[in-house]
Amino acid sequence: MITYKKITLEDENWIKQKLRESNFRGSEYCFVNQLLWGEAAHMEAALVADMLCTRYPGQKGEAVHDVPAGRGKRKQVLEMLTEDDREKGMRTVFRGILEEEKTWMEQTFPGRFSFASPRKEWDYLYSVEALSALRGRKYHSKRNHIAQFLAQGAWHFDVMTEQNIPDCEALYAGWLAEKAGKINRSMEQERRMLENCFAHFSDLKLEGGVLYQQGRAVGFCIGEPLNADTYIVHAEKAHTDVPGVYPMLNQQFVLHNMQQFQYVNREDDLGLEGLRKAKLSWRPQKLLEKYTAVERNG
Repeated sequence: MITYKKITLEDENWIKQKLRESNFRGSEYCFVNQLLWGEAAHMEAALVADMLCTRYPGQKGEAVHDVPAGRGKRKQVLEMLTEDDREKGMRTVFRGILEEEKTWMEQTFPGRFSFASPRKEWDYLYSVEALSALRGRKYHSKRNHIAQFLAQGAWHFDVMTEQNIPDCEALYAGWLAEKAGKINRSMEQERRMLENCFAHFSDLKLEGGVLYQQGRAVGFCIGEPLNADTYIVHAEKAHTDVPGVYPMLNQQFVLHNMQQFQYVNREDDLGLEGLRKAKLSWRPQKLLEKYTAVERNG
């Protein structure tokens, strides 16, 4: 029987090592997301035959897993996971499956899993070069918005540190106040995630940037390297009454933090129409399609 445990900061080194070995681009395969978003989902982890395996409860007795990460024997590990779930009376589900892994699962376990591809779970991948330069007609409106921001006076962009995190906390408190009475479940989960990011910024080895205008913090971003060629953005918040603040914040974070990477993963859109429209407006280079697999007759 596999023994899973709650993910804690003490698990950082071995989990990050296994994630590096697989080099996935999906936003699920990031220690910070597994630790902080995983807390809300009651995610647990185990080292199974030298591979990182995660599990959290799904609907109707389902055991939901991300794709195992590491250089172990994938077929053996998936067999072990599904057998363990059966012994515990649960049906096996895998999520966050990228195209290559889906093909491998179909070839290795023909007919054993049914696959679906929920659009709301697809990640948005952008070209770092494109977001740095914002060239061409497709970015005309973004350049105009940045010009509006620049026209409002002195500004600067600082690296996020323990010293300016209080500015970010105050900004976020104001953002939440604007949303009073409109806080949904995902926003509440995000609130807890951001509070943990601020409280454990150094421990989590996060990176961030803070945009100031006339001495006032008007926006911040938090992210980190995801894999060998991709950077991930976990959070982006700004004062919505400042013209051009989001395009300026986005470009400055790319310019300051991502120049050694090819792609930036800005995660999924949760199926929210407004968020989807905003993410599409930045012209993703690729929508990273992800699949969910449910074991048949499990």
